[in-house]
Amino acid sequence: MSFISFLLSAAGGTVLGGVTQLLGTFASEAREWSASKRRIAELQAIKERDISLGELAAFTKAQEGFTSSYSPPAGAPAWTHGLLTVVECITKLVRPMMVIGACWYVWNLSSEQLGGLQPEIVTFSFAVGYAWIGIRHQKQVTK
Repeated sequence: MSFISFLLSAAGGTVLGGVTQLLGTFASEAREWSASKRRIAELQAIKERDISLGELAAFTKAQEGFTSSYSPPAGAPAWTHGLLTVVECITKLVRPMMVIGACWYVWNLSSEQLGGLQPEIVTFSFAVGYAWIGIRHQKQVTK
């Protein structure tokens, strides 16, 4: 009996039907597996997008401390407006100037002086970093 005649017989049809059914099952499982992998990738992308949006919102909130809240008084003369603008500028430059001053001081010390001031330099660096960065994040927003 040839192979073709076997496949065309009742026994061959049963075997061929079983094989095609098995192949169909494997194909549907592969399709479902691919769909689940795609869905997992979509969920991860959505999660990463939400994290990025949260980071952007936090960064925007942190930058609010750098924007000017100055608004000139109504009916104030021009020289008052100029004076208050200069004061606002100086106020915004205090923390960066503290850091620049601390760096200038430390960089101009001799190595003998730096060795003895190691704990003070670490403490001062922490205090300047806390004043410049940390305080802005601890402000409570009241509504």
